[in-house]
Amino acid sequence: MDLEKKLEDLNLKIEGLVYKYEALKNENLELKRRAEEKEKEINRLIEEIEKLKHEKKEALKSIDNVINKVSLFIEGKE
Repeated sequence: MDLEKKLEDLNLKIEGLVYKYEALKNENLELKRRAEEKEKEINRLIEEIEKLKHEKKEALKSIDNVINKVSLFIEGKE
């Protein structure tokens, strides 16, 4: 009887450990999924930043072009 009780206790402990393992495994998978989503978001933001840098560069070229044309126009009137 004493041996049966010990086996039953061990079985309950094993079941508890298996339950904890499964819970941790699921939590780990969820954390991994969220990390992958964050990584995708970071990559998307990096692409957006690069796009905005390019647009800024093009806008600065356009502004310089307009300034040069206005300067030439003003010089032509003098």
